[in-house]
Amino acid sequence: MSHPRPLGLHASTPLAALIVLAGACFQGEATIGAICGDARDCGPEQGCRHELCGRCGDGEHADREVCFSDRTAITSAGAVASMHVADLDADGRDDITSVAPDGSAALLLAEGGTFERTSLESPLAGVVASALGDVDDDGDIDIALAAGTQVAIARNDGAAGFAFDAETLAFTDAVVELGIAPAGPGTAARVLAIGEAGSLWFMPLVPGAVATELDVGTDAHLGPVFYWNDDALADLAAVDHRTYRLTIARATVEGYEAAAALEVDRGPVGVVGVDRNGDGRLDFLTIDREGHSVTIVDGTKELGLAHFDTLAFDVEPTSVSAMDADIDGHVDILVGTGERLELWRAIGGRYPEGVELSKGAVAQLGVGRFRATPLFDVLVVQGDVLNRIVVTP
Repeated sequence: MSHPRPLGLHASTPLAALIVLAGACFQGEATIGAICGDARDCGPEQGCRHELCGRCGDGEHADREVCFSDRTAITSAGAVASMHVADLDADGRDDITSVAPDGSAALLLAEGGTFERTSLESPLAGVVASALGDVDDDGDIDIALAAGTQVAIARNDGAAGFAFDAETLAFTDAVVELGIAPAGPGTAARVLAIGEAGSLWFMPLVPGAVATELDVGTDAHLGPVFYWNDDALADLAAVDHRTYRLTIARATVEGYEAAAALEVDRGPVGVVGVDRNGDGRLDFLTIDREGHSVTIVDGTKELGLAHFDTLAFDVEPTSVSAMDADIDGHVDILVGTGERLELWRAIGGRYPEGVELSKGAVAQLGVGRFRATPLFDVLVVQGDVLNRIVVTP
């Protein structure tokens, strides 16, 4: 049994989800912001991006063609510092959880292409981190919020909404990153936390539990929770900024043990997972701050790690995701940097160059299906504004 998809998000929107961008631009009736191969394809109000090639005009997708709208702000979101995407109300459309710069948290429920904002009345003030995952094995996605050393769990009661547990969890260090590992045979769900000192801790969701430190480095950053081997316990990935190392930690009934490790480029500060090559094993993209790069690491069928490629940038990358942008069956890579949003196409099994999709520094990326269509949209946090790039066929 193999589970290539990261956990903690709805099946349609894993942390580094594969998305399909579709659309066509017709001469004189073009989609605003579409990418066309020739100026003749552009309508009177269309912002074409010719460098991405492909020709629009017949309603069909030409080779390497991508069409999508210019970014627009989701005004109902207010100011956003961070966000996650998942189908929280099980209506077939993805929703957004957000944390604001002032430490408040909210739900943005997708309603027919718009978003209805509802505040999360957290018992914690000054929330700095959040995570999504099923903590009680009921099939609904729950929320964890962190402020200082405390973590609060909001359980999803379906139609009744979210209700916070009466007790919060206490870690020994102020929490700056969060994760949730679901329950497995003989184990309770676990809350994963990166402390401000750089260590990774985990705590089972059972009465009287205490946090246990996991040795994945001294300046660690948490990656996806997923199934690495063929048991029913959820494993995790993490990177260490100091040792330039990606580590897979395999879950056991007692805790975790290192299962595989590989050196990546200098200064990794994040890692996401995606089945890049379609072999049923999760692969990884690390955000290497000092290296100004994204390292592509493949998970092997022998449960190992193998370096595949490195994408280089003039400035620091800030975020990464993945998608089949040109609908050719191969995973392309979307990277946010301190200057712009770039798309790196898979061509001949490699990623030869990136092209600019949008100007401006990108703080975070996300993808989701927010309408009653099979199309996915791109979310970009720029400054404290949550922008949406809508796919318009």
